[in-house]
Amino acid sequence: GGGGGSSTGGGGFTIGSEPKTPNGSGETKPEEKPLFGDLTEAEWARDAVMSLNRAGIVSGYEDGSFRPNNLVTREEFAKLAVTAAGLGTSEYDGGFTDVSASDWFAGFIASASQKNLIGGIGGGMFGTGSHVTREDAACIIFRTLNYKGLCLEIKENTFADANNTSAYAQDAIGTLSANKIINGMGDNMFAPKNNLTRAESAMLIHAMVLEIEKSG
Repeated sequence: GGGGGSSTGGGGFTIGSEPKTPNGSGETKPEEKPLFGDLTEAEWARDAVMSLNRAGIVSGYEDGSFRPNNLVTREEFAKLAVTAAGLGTSEYDGGFTDVSASDWFAGFIASASQKNLIGGIGGGMFGTGSHVTREDAACIIFRTLNYKGLCLEIKENTFADANNTSAYAQDAIGTLSANKIINGMGDNMFAPKNNLTRAESAMLIHAMVLEIEKSG
């Protein structure tokens, strides 16, 4: 279980490599492939992905792909949430046995953990390398919005599979769903234990960013 505060982390979507940039030579490359051509596999996420890419929050891979169906790790999602909310990194104090100060994600995990946006998976571990679940991602977004001062009215989780949702995630899922920040999987199912894909993560982070911007 994610534990009382288990949310997870996720990358700043620099999962992959840096965004493509012009080579600056003035040369025209013949028939360059369109950026993220594989978003045809997740057209519903295209606007969110492209918006976050323009903002420098997500990027793709060296071959120009986005790989929308790849899964996101806890540390990747932590980076995503912290970066998108403009919270910055913090000095890592060694709070988790599976995170070292030299890890690329340590500063993001420290920032999110110190702000109570995420917790570990128990046993003193953060759960690095593990994929983030939909319910944990919802918790991170919910807590991040609260941290930014957007205290949404708590709503009940009315999804048909609410009984399969961890107690710590019920308010987050119900409230984010009621505010159209997060969506289900069809048939009134949320699939809380399913792992989050890169496309789903982009949709969720983009919705969070819009909510923050809307609040002024």
